Amino acid sequence: MGIGATVGALANLYIVIVLLRDYFQTATMSSSDKLLVVLCLANVYYGFYSAVFLLTGSLLPWIYADINIIGIFITLLTFGAASCAWITASLCFFYFIKIINFSSGPLAWMKMKINIIVPWLIVLSEVVALGCSLLTRLPSVIKVIYYNYSLGVYTAVVHPVNVTLPADVTPVGYMGICAIAFFLPLLIMLVTTFANGGSLFLHIRIMEKNMGTSSSLSAHQSVVGTMTFLLSLNTAMLASMILFFLRIFSPLTFGYWMILIIIYSYPLVKSIILFLGNPKLKEALMKRCHCFVGCTK
Repeated sequence: MGIGATVGALANLYIVIVLLRDYFQTATMSSSDKLLVVLCLANVYYGFYSAVFLLTGSLLPWIYADINIIGIFITLLTFGAASCAWITASLCFFYFIKIINFSSGPLAWMKMKINIIVPWLIVLSEVVALGCSLLTRLPSVIKVIYYNYSLGVYTAVVHPVNVTLPADVTPVGYMGICAIAFFLPLLIMLVTTFANGGSLFLHIRIMEKNMGTSSSLSAHQSVVGTMTFLLSLNTAMLASMILFFLRIFSPLTFGYWMILIIIYSYPLVKSIILFLGNPKLKEALMKRCHCFVGCTK
């Protein structure tokens, strides 16, 4: 699992290198590429940090006996996961604005100003992710996380000091943070993906009636496919995190390992989705594969 997270981080790092190389060659970067660069950097952070988190828990499980240390680990992990979720939602929102035609209103204005809005979307996403991660440092939230975590993964090897939860400490605060960090961006992905899917369906029906073709149809299909895969991946990721923290499956069971596989393979699967959905990245990957095959012969 740690290897999968590391490979995923390296794959996302390669995407960043490809996009930055094109930027240095042309001195221009599209708004979609800006979102992809930030998204891949968030995936790199999450992938490497997840591997470190897993390695530390395996080799030095006694570290998590300290309530402050586990709180810091969860805070850093929350920032990475929330950043990935919000930047992905921003990318889906960007596709939504670019594809759907708006005659008037705020969305029509945003369509005209989208290149100016994208940097602010990135900043807003990172600010929200940072705010959610800092909220996990609240004493009541730390106690809830520590209490639940100490009963889960490392029950057999960790012997923490007694941590008692006061009567007024409930998981409500932490679930509120999760709602902002993960549920809200997932809702944005859901709405924008279905809107673009409906637009694609109408586009296809019009083409069938007119018995014509459209050069934008394949691009539209590719974008909707990418959004659908991203939505499915983030839904699976969120469901896995909920099941993990609620301890639905006992450690070392099949369901437990499947949850961990989904969580730690998240950066790798997302990099595959981005490669397949972006012609520029797909072409760069194919060239690299051909060079590798040529060197091995």
